[in-house]
Amino acid sequence: MNDHDPLEDRLRRALHDPAVHRQDDSTPVDSDGFLAAVHQGARRRRGVRVAGAAAAVALVAAGTVALVSGTVLDGRQTPAASSADTAPTADVTSAGFGPTTTSVGTDGATATIGSTLADGTIVSLTATGDAYQWVLAAKDDGSCSAPPCAVVYSTSGGGGSWSAPTPIGVALSTSGSADGVDQIRFARKSPTAEADGWAFGGALLSTHDDGRTWGPVAGVPAGDVVTHLEAWGDYVYATADGASPQLLRSPVGRDDWKPVAVQGGTGTFQALAASNGMAGFVDTAHNGRARVRVSTDDGASWVTTPLACPGASSAQLSAGVASMFVSCGTGSDATVQMTTDGVSWTTLAAPAVPFLLVGVTPDRGLAVTATTVYRLRPDAGPTAISRTPATDITYAGFTNEHIGYLIDASGQVWRTKLGGSQWSRYATHL
Repeated sequence: MNDHDPLEDRLRRALHDPAVHRQDDSTPVDSDGFLAAVHQGARRRRGVRVAGAAAAVALVAAGTVALVSGTVLDGRQTPAASSADTAPTADVTSAGFGPTTTSVGTDGATATIGSTLADGTIVSLTATGDAYQWVLAAKDDGSCSAPPCAVVYSTSGGGGSWSAPTPIGVALSTSGSADGVDQIRFARKSPTAEADGWAFGGALLSTHDDGRTWGPVAGVPAGDVVTHLEAWGDYVYATADGASPQLLRSPVGRDDWKPVAVQGGTGTFQALAASNGMAGFVDTAHNGRARVRVSTDDGASWVTTPLACPGASSAQLSAGVASMFVSCGTGSDATVQMTTDGVSWTTLAAPAVPFLLVGVTPDRGLAVTATTVYRLRPDAGPTAISRTPATDITYAGFTNEHIGYLIDASGQVWRTKLGGSQWSRYATHL
């Protein structure tokens, strides 16, 4: 986006449109501040692409905004995390329902966390059920060479109490550098098994003992940046952006990362999602246009679908329960589509303002804007169901069709138990 983009005028008008506000919402919208965040995110994305030749709320299975994302369905999967034995139900980023990990922005632009983070600032959350959750946070504890350092806190009691921070040995990256991370995902093969986890967003680290110990993984090409990661079933997928972008895959329970053959090769990755036997990603074709590619046979074959937005160069992708959602375009050109088989897609009406996409179930998705959370259905237009608790959401995702999380730029976590119709502060006591 350049300094004189005419789209900005449309965005400012849209942000002040009374249609996107509840009648009892008198809070003014800081459109200039919002657009500044979008510019900052766009600069970050360009920097990542240059540095790596190329997510994060993703609590839900979305994969971009970042609203963040990752989840465990029916107690087995949670936001910003993936459950290896259940379907994920996003940014903002998580295996689980449509984890999205970029902030609400235009056409997939990503708003970033600040370059200086206070101790305990949360940037990503993941879970494998209602009781087990992990958060990635900043800590100036000397455990890495370039603070703030990345540490992981965990709870096995639904947030009632949290562990001491576990250093993972790398920086908490704010620029997508190859030696830092900014997202986390966890998966659990069975209720009695120790959870497997991954930290990524530049570097790629893993744990296979509930997060007690972490280490770098082999198999990522030198210099590549791991931009997205999601787990489902027996496999965990990751995207490595570099001179030759690759989709990588490993069994969930061990580190055995190998390239996945995709017919026609892959372009720069924009999003990744996995749910109920489906794995999908959005990349950029040689003509510069974004496309969505879905596999229903563990990566043996891929169905490529051009995006519905003519000329679209970016998109959001989010997984829900037995479903996958993709969005592209902005304003009146914004389009959301949903599939349950990776082949046929149903179109849903989208808000005319920038939003973070979250997949939930085959008949319901969510769009989180700077002011409003909308329900998206195939048979109706966007329906406002709640006010967004913060204007700078950077992470969003659902554990199941009822429980979801948002994280704002300050690290505050917000939770819903009512499918997004009501949000409250979630105390992490870090």
